[in-house]
Amino acid sequence: MRGTLFAIQRFSVHDGPGIRTTVFLKGCPLRCAWCQNPEGLSPEITLWNADNLCSRCGACAAACPARALSPGAAGRIEVDNRACARCGACVDACARNAMAFDGFVVDAEELVATLLADRVFFASSGGGVTFSGGEPLAQPGFVIEAASRLRGLGIHTAVETSMACPWNVLRDAAAAIDYFLVDLKIADPRRHEAATGADNRGIVDNFSRLCGLIGGEDRMKARIPLIPGYTDDDDNLAALGAFVGRHRALPPVEVMNFNPLAGAKYRRMRADETFWNGAKPFTRSEVAERTALVANSMARHGPARDRR
Repeated sequence: MRGTLFAIQRFSVHDGPGIRTTVFLKGCPLRCAWCQNPEGLSPEITLWNADNLCSRCGACAAACPARALSPGAAGRIEVDNRACARCGACVDACARNAMAFDGFVVDAEELVATLLADRVFFASSGGGVTFSGGEPLAQPGFVIEAASRLRGLGIHTAVETSMACPWNVLRDAAAAIDYFLVDLKIADPRRHEAATGADNRGIVDNFSRLCGLIGGEDRMKARIPLIPGYTDDDDNLAALGAFVGRHRALPPVEVMNFNPLAGAKYRRMRADETFWNGAKPFTRSEVAERTALVANSMARHGPARDRR
């Protein structure tokens, strides 16, 4: 079983318990306006040119046998990914590391062997491996096989998921993965579709089913990202709190501050970065206020007798 990744990040401390190695997989069915990992949206491997590193020497274009590279305005290298053969000749020819692919293919056995190098850190911290993306469950067979191999070696596994996938994929993953970090973004279906490209009816159903299947603190956490202008208003946060609170097997909820660092990726991709020009993180007190709002809404809408 082979998977397409765009990064492996070591010493992660926000992607589950303990020190973790996070495996980022390509492909996602959503198109969130604030996506932190735009290189993970497409399942295909594409070629990037980092204009800030480029010397405009033309060596990459000269080395390309498919003629997929050409000088554009002011000598800026333009990439035709439809013509690119993914041979890597331009990457090798670039002396300034300005040319790079946004992904690579690996099989499950090879990935597990790579991850075992961090085993001592997992053991000492109670950590493990987290699958992220993109949407990792867009490549379910690969994730489940890799997670099963890791579990067989006594390594804790987690997945960060939007739950934008068929229920049978989530159910099968629950049999192989120890811990689920579940994103809940927007409660209203129409607002969710406008911001992410899909309504949330399947996500809501999957969340309720997963709570019923594994629920509680040991295997699941709901996470609400604070995104300026999209998820951060009182009505949305109260509605998300009420939704989570109604579940009998109540998972903990984490309200996460906005991270503006992805703006650099959009500039490198030459993609629309309008949102990133003015978006800023919330202050500590603002995060605390919104966390309290969610917690209070959960308490109001969840029967106390169901909270064991």
